[in-house]
Formats: sequence, structure tokens, C-alpha cells
Amino acid sequence: GTDGCTRPNGRTYKGQIIIAQNSLMNASGTVRTVTLQDFSVDDVKIEGQHTATYQGLNSAGLPYWTRTGSKTLTWPDGSIGDWTATHTLTQLEGAATAALADNVWQIEGGCTGTNHLGNDYTSEITKPLVKRADCKWISEGTRTIQQGNRTRTLDFGDGSCDDAATLTLNN
Repeated sequence: GTDGCTRPNGRTYKGQIIIAQNSLMNASGTVRTVTLQDFSVDDVKIEGQHTATYQGLNSAGLPYWTRTGSKTLTWPDGSIGDWTATHTLTQLEGAATAALADNVWQIEGGCTGTNHLGNDYTSEITKPLVKRADCKWISEGTRTIQQGNRTRTLDFGDGSCDDAATLTLNN
């Protein structure tokens, strides 16, 4: 709503998240579209949508989805940032159970965008990211971020459930 709600993390969320889905998520070709309407986090307006399409089973027999999306963020001072992303999400574990806690996901792909200072960037997952449902952090994988002549690599670790990651700069 317009008053918003403050989450335990201290951030205030306002607006609507609208989800439309044309079938069950485990039916090949099912499309789920998430659209933000009058949405903001701490007075940063966020516009856009993302779509996830269930592709069925990959060559290894694992369920996978393609996800595309774009968002535009507008800060109270009028500065704007945006990004467009394409990812493949593969369910490595937990597909055979109704429980969500045993799910393990692999994420591949990347995004491009412009930050709120007007600088273009790209971000590619160079080693698949792994997200376990029983851990609130990404526990392994690497992402490489390129902005101008600066490259940064973010390594999420060896699979341990922790909030540690290593950021490596050009030098």
C-alpha cells in the first residue's frame, strides 16, 4: 500500500508486487511474470518486471527455468539506475520432494546496466552460484563485474553457509 511496511531489516516497502502465472510451475512452458506497480524500497522507486519460464528437464534430467528481467531504480534526488538480466536456474536438489527446505539451486547468466552515477557495467556469473534453501546466503560461485577498465571478482566461497565472500580488485 501507500503507507508501506517496515521489515525487520529496517527497510520500508511500498506498492504492489503482481504475479501472473499461466499454469503449474512444473509444466513445461509455464510462464510466471512478476511486475512491480507503484513499488519502492526506502523511497527508491523500482519499476520493471521479470519473467521465469519452466523449460522442463535439462540433459542431466534436472528441472530448469530461464529468467529474464529489467528494472529501473529512481532515487529521491532524481538519479536513475537500470539493469537487464538473463539467468538460467537449475534445481540441483529437492525437486522430488514437496518440502522447500531441501531445495538447492544453481544460477548462471549475467546482467548489464547503468548505476545511479551514470556508469555502465556488466556482471557475469563465471562459476555457477549455488543457493541452498536452508541458507540465507549464496554459498558458492563467482561473479565478475566490469565497469570501465575496472574488474572485480566476487567469490562466494566453498559451499559453507556463511555471509563471507572475497572481493578481488584489478590489482
